[in-house]
Amino acid sequence: MTSLRDAAACRLRSASGTFAFLVFLMVAPAVAAQSFEERHGPAVDALVSRALTETGAPSASIAVVENGRIVFARAYGVRSLATAEPATDEHRYHIGSASKTFTAALAAMLADEGRLSLDAPVGRLLPETTAAELITLRQALSHTAGYQGYFTMDATPAEGRRAITPADILARWAAAQLDTPPGTAWAYSNTGYTVAGVMIERATGSALNDLLQSRIFRPLGMTSAADVDQRGPGTGDAVGYTRFLLGPPRPARAIGPGWTFAAGGLVMTASDLARFDVALMDGPLLSASARATMTADTRLNDGEASGYGLGLYVGEFSGRRRWTHDGSIDGFGAENRLYPDRRAAVIVLVNADFGRTPYVIADGVEALLLDPPAEVPPAPRPAPTAPPPEALPGGEAERDRAIALLNQLRAGRLDRSNLTDDVLDYFSDQVLADYRDSLAALGPTTAFIQRRRDKIGGLDASLYEVTVGGRLLIAILRLTPGGEVASFVVFPA
Repeated sequence: MTSLRDAAACRLRSASGTFAFLVFLMVAPAVAAQSFEERHGPAVDALVSRALTETGAPSASIAVVENGRIVFARAYGVRSLATAEPATDEHRYHIGSASKTFTAALAAMLADEGRLSLDAPVGRLLPETTAAELITLRQALSHTAGYQGYFTMDATPAEGRRAITPADILARWAAAQLDTPPGTAWAYSNTGYTVAGVMIERATGSALNDLLQSRIFRPLGMTSAADVDQRGPGTGDAVGYTRFLLGPPRPARAIGPGWTFAAGGLVMTASDLARFDVALMDGPLLSASARATMTADTRLNDGEASGYGLGLYVGEFSGRRRWTHDGSIDGFGAENRLYPDRRAAVIVLVNADFGRTPYVIADGVEALLLDPPAEVPPAPRPAPTAPPPEALPGGEAERDRAIALLNQLRAGRLDRSNLTDDVLDYFSDQVLADYRDSLAALGPTTAFIQRRRDKIGGLDASLYEVTVGGRLLIAILRLTPGGEVASFVVFPA
C-alpha cells in the first residue's frame, strides 16, 4: 500500500475567509501557464500517449508547477474502460502512500505549535504499543521505529478486503515484537503511520480526516481532496485497474475501510496535489522550522543517512534538492516530485497498479521542466554480478517450489494443497486464466535464476529472474515457517 496526511498552519486555521480565498488564488492555475504548454505541451502529449500504450494503463492525470504556479494540468486516456469515458483533470485518483506526506506535515505543524512532540516517547499517548518508552513519533514518521509492517505482501491479503480499525492495527502490529531496534535501520512501515495518525487524534481530540479538511484542504482550496473511507468513489473518480501477468486490465478490488487510515487513504485530482506542493515548498502551510524538520534527511543511530525525512524521500536531482513520494495501491499509482529550489513540481496519477507508468512519465516531464545542463557522466562501474542459485544456502528447495508453481500456472491448474488462504483468495479462476494465457503466448521457460533470498516479516522470501520466450519476468515466492505458500506472483521486469 502504499499511505497519508498533513496539515496547515495555525495562522491559516484562524485566518479569515478572505485570506483563505487569497491563498487559493495564489496556488491556482494562472494564465501565464501558457509558457510551459507552448514549450513542452506536444512533447508531454507524446510522452504520456506512448507510456499508456506501452504499459496498458487506462489513463494518467498530470500537473506541473513552475515558479510556484500550476502551469499545466491535463488528463489522458479513459476514466473507465467499461464506459470509455475520457479522463479529465477534474477526475480524482487514489494517491496511495503519497498521502503519507500529509500525515507528516500535520504532525510537523502540531509539533511546531507545541501540541505534539516529535521526540517524546510514543508511550505518552500510546502506552499499549511495543517499546513505547523507546520509540518516538519522529521515528514512526521516518520509518526508523522498527515496527512490523502490514500490507507487506505482493498482493493485498484476503482480510484486506474487510473492515478494520486503527486500534486493531495497533494491537496486531504496533504491539508485536519489533523487526529491528529503534533507530538502527530504515524499513518502510505502514504501521508507523497508523501510530502517527492515532497519536495526532489523541493529542488533539479531533478525527484525522477533520484535521486534514480544516487545516489543509479547505484553506488551500483543495475541493476534490478526501479520505476514501469518508467519501467513497463516485462518477468524479477514475476507476482503478490491475493486471495479472500480461493479461488485460481488470477492475481492482477495493481495500476494506480502516486499512489505509493515516498511511495511504487520500483521493484527489492532480491539480489539488499540486496546490499542496506549492504550499509545502514556500507557502504559509508550514513554518520554516517545521519545513526544515520535515525535509531533513533522517540519520540512523550510527550516523548513516536514510534518504528519508518525515513523509518525503529527500535527495538531489541535477545538483538541486528534490523531495518525492510515490504511491501504489490496488488499482492506482502516483508519483509526486517537488523541487523547492526551483519552486517546481511534477505530479503524475494513473488508474493502474501495474507497470512503471507514473515513474516513466514523471522522468520525462522532469527532464522537460528542469532542462538540466549536460554533464559529463562518471565512468561506469562494472555491474555487480548476482550470485548463482547454488551460492544462496537453502534456496534449492524453494527454487524447485517456485518452478513447480510456474508450471502449474502455465497449465492453468494450481495445486491448492499447502497454500495459505491469501493465496487461494488471490488465484481466482480469472487470475489463473490470465496467467495461463500470458505464459502460453510467451513460449517456453528458458531460465529461472534465484537472485535474492531473505527473511521478511517472518516469511522466507525469494526473488527470481525468469526468462519466458525471450521475455524477462520477475517471480517472488514467500513461504511461511511451516512451508506453506504465503504468496507467489509473476510480473514483467
